Amino acid sequence: MATETLPTQVELPTAGAIWTLGEKARQSESSHVGSATGGWIVSPWFDLLFVCNVLWLLALLPAYVTPQGDPYAAFFVAYFIATPHRWMTILLAATDRDRRYGRTWLFVLIAVVTAVAIVAVHRIYGSYERFALFDAILIGWHFASQHAGILRIYARKSGGGRRWLETWPPRVFILYASMRLMPGLEYAVAWAGLDVIALDWAMLGIPAVMLSVELLDRPWRRIPKLTYLASVSGLYSCLILSAQMNNAYLSFALLGAATVYHSVEYMALTTHYARRRQTHGSDGAFRRMARHWPTIFAWFVVSCGLVYSFGDSLIVVLWFGINLWASMLHCVFDGMMWKLRDPATSDALAAEVDPAP
Repeated sequence: MATETLPTQVELPTAGAIWTLGEKARQSESSHVGSATGGWIVSPWFDLLFVCNVLWLLALLPAYVTPQGDPYAAFFVAYFIATPHRWMTILLAATDRDRRYGRTWLFVLIAVVTAVAIVAVHRIYGSYERFALFDAILIGWHFASQHAGILRIYARKSGGGRRWLETWPPRVFILYASMRLMPGLEYAVAWAGLDVIALDWAMLGIPAVMLSVELLDRPWRRIPKLTYLASVSGLYSCLILSAQMNNAYLSFALLGAATVYHSVEYMALTTHYARRRQTHGSDGAFRRMARHWPTIFAWFVVSCGLVYSFGDSLIVVLWFGINLWASMLHCVFDGMMWKLRDPATSDALAAEVDPAP
């Protein structure tokens, strides 16, 4: 299964570099969003590195993990990539009323109920294991929903796309790939009277069909969308195939790549949102933060990493519970905050449908 703490060896540019790339794209923006960015969310280089995450291909190289199967750069990825992206959702929910859609009471209620449930389960059973399967499914679905949402943004910026093909099929495919390595999945599939290998190939047929549809319909008009679809499909297809081949080393590397892909993609989209939020949406705490986003982003990432590294060393059990709480809120809040069908959100992300790609 895909987790949010599995590491991989990737070097990321500084927040200032990310902002600079975004600012270069901003200078070329016009009233016609699709034409201004050529179908890219920010710009070709920004998208390729931080949204399409083409560097995940490094996971296919030999020696990406240690001979013992442990991914490299565990500390860096777990604390300075996965952890900040998770808490960034909570930061947005707390400071940006536009993302709460007037439902502050619901966000607070979910946060309180989740905390009470985690504490109660630990007090009753003495561990957090009762949440393990639920959290794994929730994270897998969250990965799938985020990637499907980004795909829909690219589709909108290239003429609208095929909503029927780009909403649920990629979610099913990515969720299955994320959970392919879960212990017990093969038993569950066999119990249902299915063959896991046949199911693997059926799931691999989903991205094959999606890519074929794009390639057969003037793909040069939708290069950004096609690039993102190929990148996501390639990563999760390789994950299914590595599980099918029982290649533990490759599976560890790809799980780490999936974690970095998801986390970096989210932080890149948030950076893009913060840049546009300076002139879009209502006034408030987040807009003031957006004006100084490079500095705030850098301090936020470093602070999350340092606090969590010390917390894991000093108060392990409590800190694991806090991390579980933040992970679950991240998954739930993310689905509540980003609604492309809301005109204000589409405008804030520059994701309006481009009628003339």
